Amino acid sequence: MQGKRRYLVTLQTMTEGTPDSFGEPARSYTKLGDAWAQMTPVRSTEQTLPTQVDSTITYEFNIGWASEFAGLGAKDRVIYGSRVFDIASVVDPSGRNRELVITADERSQ
Repeated sequence: MQGKRRYLVTLQTMTEGTPDSFGEPARSYTKLGDAWAQMTPVRSTEQTLPTQVDSTITYEFNIGWASEFAGLGAKDRVIYGSRVFDIASVVDPSGRNRELVITADERSQ
């Protein structure tokens, strides 16, 4: 599997700060680390709205397991270059801390 991990991605975790004037918590992202990943598109959806077309492409990222990534979840994200992917799920398929499979959505408008 290691030979297919060609994409250097950054994994970030979301933290919530004090609420803004509308009561919404301020969100920021902190870098957890970088990882070499296999990046595979698995699904694409498109929705036509009155003023725009919203499309979402779902990717799977396969990375080696590392303790700093053990807490990744749906509030976090993957960065590849200028592209941002919102994490939907993180799975350790073998349950043996060898690899993580991250499913994440890239949205474009």
